[in-house]
Amino acid sequence: MSKEKQPSDLELMSITAMIVEMSVAAEDMLSAAVRGLTLQLTDTCQNVIDRDAVVDGLEVSLEAACVKMIGRHNDKTLDIRAISNIIKNASDLERIADYSVDIARIGQRMADEAIYKPLIDVPRYATVAYGMIHDSVDAYLSHDTELAAQVIKRDDTADLYYAQMRATLIQILQQDTRSVMQATYLLQVAHFLERICDHCTNIAERTTHLGTAPNRGKKSA
Repeated sequence: MSKEKQPSDLELMSITAMIVEMSVAAEDMLSAAVRGLTLQLTDTCQNVIDRDAVVDGLEVSLEAACVKMIGRHNDKTLDIRAISNIIKNASDLERIADYSVDIARIGQRMADEAIYKPLIDVPRYATVAYGMIHDSVDAYLSHDTELAAQVIKRDDTADLYYAQMRATLIQILQQDTRSVMQATYLLQVAHFLERICDHCTNIAERTTHLGTAPNRGKKSA
């Protein structure tokens, strides 16, 4: 009787490598988008926009690899739930990259304007988001539920920053008609950062509640 095929180390390593590459790209894109916005660097913003296609391509390749893996192995040798969560995590990372592009586009629109005040709140909020991207994926890859729980808890800090930024910007909208457009743009940036942190929380929650390490479906010899 022939042995049932099991997912190869090479397949799992390839999928894991794509998750890591997407994570690094998403974090770098967000960092560059915020830098381009705050320093009014149009070229930096454009580089973020140009990188979006790379992340989209990685997501497509990862999904194809997962589907191929499902087709090659039956339910007894493959944890379908784990593969499904890999695809969901890739989707979250792709959305993070998309929001980074949105921030970069706003950076381009504001590049030629005199900023009404130094953009201190945006980098501070973004620092929380950078850490959540990195730690949520690190927790997922290492199956570290404690780190994942920390990421989830950190979302409360992100929500607080969002509330503070929103309150400040709404006050500006009400009191300074000259800064209405900029305040509106920055409200959008605050919303994008809030959504990025939510996507990181999604990844962390899968690790905490579902146990989604990439090698979970692999049986010992």
